[in-house]
Amino acid sequence: MRISNSAEMRPPKGQAYAWYRDVVQDVPLSGMLVARQIARLCGDDSKVSVPWRSLADAVGRKDEAGRTRAFAERGAQALTETGWLRVETTGEKRGAVTTFYLL
Repeated sequence: MRISNSAEMRPPKGQAYAWYRDVVQDVPLSGMLVARQIARLCGDDSKVSVPWRSLADAVGRKDEAGRTRAFAERGAQALTETGWLRVETTGEKRGAVTTFYLL
């Protein structure tokens, strides 16, 4: 068995870790995995801007249809619906910037 040392596997830290620790009690698996990556990317901040595709790649899971982005979007939706996350997207297509705010 090979152990990965990639950034995606490192745990969240700082204030985002406390957010993540509380979030995992309220959301389904997709929300947990998305929350972990968002918290890891935030570090000591409470927001992060990242393209959806990059977030989906970091989460590394697929839905039943084999789509990584749809899985990540469903996880973010679960976090938003439970009041843990706010998502803002500005711009369109390849120029779009998505910012995730920890609540």
